[in-house]
Amino acid sequence: MRCIRTSTIIALIFAAAVCLIGEPYAAAHAQESTLQTVIKRGRVLVGVRDTSPGFSFRDDKNELVGFEIDLARELARGLFNDPNKIEFVLLTGGADRAPAIVSGRVDAVISTMSVFLERAQVVGFSIPYSISKSVFIVRSDSPFRNNSDLDGKKITGRQGADLEKIVLTAIKNPVFQMYPSNSDAFLAMRQKRADAFFFEGGAALYLAREFGDAVREVSDGGKPIAPSYLSVATRQNDQVWINYINTALTDLKLSGKLTAIHEKWFGTTSLMPSWSRQPM
Repeated sequence: MRCIRTSTIIALIFAAAVCLIGEPYAAAHAQESTLQTVIKRGRVLVGVRDTSPGFSFRDDKNELVGFEIDLARELARGLFNDPNKIEFVLLTGGADRAPAIVSGRVDAVISTMSVFLERAQVVGFSIPYSISKSVFIVRSDSPFRNNSDLDGKKITGRQGADLEKIVLTAIKNPVFQMYPSNSDAFLAMRQKRADAFFFEGGAALYLAREFGDAVREVSDGGKPIAPSYLSVATRQNDQVWINYINTALTDLKLSGKLTAIHEKWFGTTSLMPSWSRQPM
């Protein structure tokens, strides 16, 4: 019987091991990053909403405008040197944001999406581009100056947004008067059918600027309500794409564009996250 040399046996074992390890490794790396997909396609698909004043809404010409629209266009500019190489995919609401990412309908979601641990189990997040907190907006002639002044008062906001739970962390015994849309709720406050309108801070800043001296924000006394970071949402496990978006945001900070966009829509840099306000 012919003997098989030890070196031959080792070579055969090594070859078998490479086959066993190589196939799953190749399968795991077969799916290219969203970055490569976007570049090949020639445009980036970004999920947005059109109901967030200041962030993403429609102007008098029915065109999408706002802080997040400008931010998304800057992402396209960085990719293709053209801010118009972008397709905005309109989301039906807040609950549609994560599914749009998971299903692959969009490459990224830029839609006032706060970073929560539960959400991070479903989607990936970039570094934050803005800060979110909730505030009370009142008429300028209102006697209410601090959140505690609104104990037992009529509070309005949009139905189905879990606002009641958040409001109860800030004031006592509120009387809720909710409406189908933020615009209806805001109008109710302005027409004195409610004492205060409860809303996201950035959007509130935008509305306060738009309506001049007619409305103002109630002081939170240094205790912000439901503070969170807003970030770009992406597919999980796509670190190449997340790294690119983080680099793009850092570049916007260095160029001064991130500051300029905040000032353009909110009239302040107070909503910029701390990393983006650090001097060079």
